[in-house]
Amino acid sequence: MAGLYIHIPFCRGRCPYCDFYSIVADEETMLNYPDLISAEAELISIGLRGKLHIETIYIGGGTPSINQKVLTEIIHNVKCYFDTTEVTEFTIEVNPEDVANLEIDALKNTGINRVSLGVQSLDDKQLKVLGRRTNEETIQRAYYKLRDSGVDNVSIDLIYGLTEGGMRVWDETLDKVASMKPDHISIYELSIREDNPMLRYKAYDDEVVTMYSHAISKLTSAGYRHYEISNLALNDRFCLHNLNYWKCVEYMGLGPSASSFLNGVRYTNYLDLDLYHHAISRRQLPIEHTEVLNEERRAREAMVLALRLVEGVDIEEFKKKYHYDAKILLKDIPAHIKCNLINENYDRISLTPMGLTLSDELFAYLI
Repeated sequence: MAGLYIHIPFCRGRCPYCDFYSIVADEETMLNYPDLISAEAELISIGLRGKLHIETIYIGGGTPSINQKVLTEIIHNVKCYFDTTEVTEFTIEVNPEDVANLEIDALKNTGINRVSLGVQSLDDKQLKVLGRRTNEETIQRAYYKLRDSGVDNVSIDLIYGLTEGGMRVWDETLDKVASMKPDHISIYELSIREDNPMLRYKAYDDEVVTMYSHAISKLTSAGYRHYEISNLALNDRFCLHNLNYWKCVEYMGLGPSASSFLNGVRYTNYLDLDLYHHAISRRQLPIEHTEVLNEERRAREAMVLALRLVEGVDIEEFKKKYHYDAKILLKDIPAHIKCNLINENYDRISLTPMGLTLSDELFAYLI
């Protein structure tokens, strides 16, 4: 069983903070896209000599909700080349401003049973700074339309770390979102490159740490379970697709910039629609990079991914699967950092609350 990710790169405009591959495309380009995804899926099926059994599906972007006809056709085509009969979770990313025009029942009929709503903030000034094409009123209407239409698994994405409004607005957004009771909440730090003009809106590191800690405290008090660095779930409605990533379950990616991981090999598609299209038109898989992971690299990456989970690493299971002692992999981390950021027990390794907050600094020692 594997996960399937499908990338739909089209957007109405690029958000200034976004690092995911996206383009503003004309109608013809969008309408031709399902054929490209179908052709890639067919090539993969031929290479695998059969249908890959899929457990979870995640459609991201870009803006997958930008054109429902294109989306529906992609889903129909993909099902011809993968075994989706045992899919337990099928997520689509949706922008709030698209929900009013979506036929929700038609989406559900394709098998979609989870929606990730790109909220980012419930403050109109912050939304403007982020370049979002929505406002709080539209977001609220979108959320409750999904609920009223019978979507019983909704996740909300939020961004923290902006100077605009600071902690006051962040606290208000958390209160509003908690009162909406989405099944899942993801909180992501605003990540901006040094040459991006938006850098002036990024809070200082100590403020960012405070915002993160405040969010975890407030949302857990509201009944959410903090299960991964950036993710919390109500009633254990975890994101199964991402959970499989963190547990190193194999996955397949379709579309430009998508990655796959099968049999210890990582494949990354072209980060450009034209190059992707050119490869497909020549009946070639659109792979730009291939990386064969040796045993140590696999163990180290698995360690980093597992430590993203609050439950951490089961030492015995890790050794059975990767033939490495998890504690030995920690030897390169300075003792003064290890004692503050890592919990080491006889059977399990996990990050402390401060370790979860400073995980990027810690993981640099492991990779």
